[in-house]
Amino acid sequence: MKNKTAIYVTLCGLGLAAAALIGERLKEGSPPQPPPIQPQTPAITPHTPAQPIRQASQPLPPQKAVEREIPPQIQFDQETIDYGEVLQGTEATRIFTMRNQGKGILRIIDVNTTCECAVMLPEKREIPPGGSIEMAIRFKPGSLSGPQHTTISVRSNDPNRLVVILHLNARVTRYSSSTLRC
Repeated sequence: MKNKTAIYVTLCGLGLAAAALIGERLKEGSPPQPPPIQPQTPAITPHTPAQPIRQASQPLPPQKAVEREIPPQIQFDQETIDYGEVLQGTEATRIFTMRNQGKGILRIIDVNTTCECAVMLPEKREIPPGGSIEMAIRFKPGSLSGPQHTTISVRSNDPNRLVVILHLNARVTRYSSSTLRC
């Protein structure tokens, strides 16, 4: 504890002494000046070119075109899926196709739904140019009833369609003994 107090008193004393010195300089009319900066001379290194120096009469070599990544293009066989009538407490699955119509690899970044009643199961996350995958969308209405609408957002690396919204529609009927048909 004594060491901390001694250090504190010393630091306070140094701070007061510095403030007094600055005050004296200000009274004299000259503000404190920072120390002058010494100019540094750049180091000179000999230049050894990797290629011989081109003569003025020689033509410039052709410039390579900047290669850009050729973009993918996401496409679905349908973007609105109608499940029709679905019995409450059951589930319905629809299969649809997602294609890559572009020249680059299509990457599925994320898939989100607005309702836990819809589940999308992609087989893989990358589709080569010209390729396609089938995707299953399962609709499980649980205790929902009546007309239902939910959406699924598919986020990809397609620069023209970063997010594609798929719409799901269904009419959920309540389970009753009259809905059973044998």
